[in-house]
Amino acid sequence: MDFSKFEASFVKKNRLLWGILAISLLLSSFTLFFVVSSNKYFIVSNGKLFKERLLIEDVCLEAFTSMAQGSPSKYLISKGILDILENDPFLIPIDSVLKVSRTEDLKCKLLIRSEKRLRAFVLGLISDDDYPFFYKLNQLDEIAVKED
Repeated sequence: MDFSKFEASFVKKNRLLWGILAISLLLSSFTLFFVVSSNKYFIVSNGKLFKERLLIEDVCLEAFTSMAQGSPSKYLISKGILDILENDPFLIPIDSVLKVSRTEDLKCKLLIRSEKRLRAFVLGLISDDDYPFFYKLNQLDEIAVKED
């Protein structure tokens, strides 16, 4: 075996190993970058989900109180409900708001004390990205207490 051929094959194999090492370092760097950036994206996207639930409850409360006080907000209440309120105003004295909770996908339940009586309402919302607060009140049903 000739020493010059041995050295040439050794150098070729060494270059091949350096190339493989560079490629594997590059691939592992990309993989590490994507893993780290995906975790940050996942945390940020979950943060919006928690705040969205509070937004629906706030829109329900603000829309209901604006209707009950006689000054319905066009930003929180749908046009159909506003048309009905022009002819038949919905005036309820609110002593205190006891609870606002989200019951279904786009529905809220509101429990108030009015004139020393408990009253409960189910509010239905519609959603659209064009609305200033993403939701508008579209349905209002009072849960009646049945007398025995």
